Amino acid sequence: LAGGAPVETNAAGEVITATTAAVPTTAAVTRGLYKVVVANASGVNKAAAAMTENMKKLNFVMLPPTNPLADYPKKSPVTRVFYDVSSAAQGQDVATVFNVAPEVMPATGPPISAESFAGANVVVMLGIDWASKALPGTVPTTVAGGVPVSIPAAPTTPTTAAA
Repeated sequence: LAGGAPVETNAAGEVITATTAAVPTTAAVTRGLYKVVVANASGVNKAAAAMTENMKKLNFVMLPPTNPLADYPKKSPVTRVFYDVSSAAQGQDVATVFNVAPEVMPATGPPISAESFAGANVVVMLGIDWASKALPGTVPTTVAGGVPVSIPAAPTTPTTAAA
């Protein structure tokens, strides 16, 4: 910097200026220690069930898929991730998979039934944007209804399926 002024850097060695701030880090989250529920807000038949299976492949502990409450849009264009106020790190972990910003649970409660939410820390309101996609790190396949789910990588020797 001009005049030989001292330079402040962050942990990555990047210069911190008036327009750059250090980003706080979040502690690692263990996926087996919290629960997620997916609600189908996409309008695509069985999309929440397929995404639930997809998320299991990424070591998320999943509750049964569900549908949103009546007042939530049935064909939401985007996926939203809500977390319980005590589960911010878990909400961030799930939101990262969908490349969205996590949101604290609305003051009115989760956008799913109390029965479906029981035991959950995070709710994924699956929108049209992710309804027919496999998650990064999973191998897509198509099930009845045309909704992709993830499966382990294909075997190296070909197999034939019964008709």
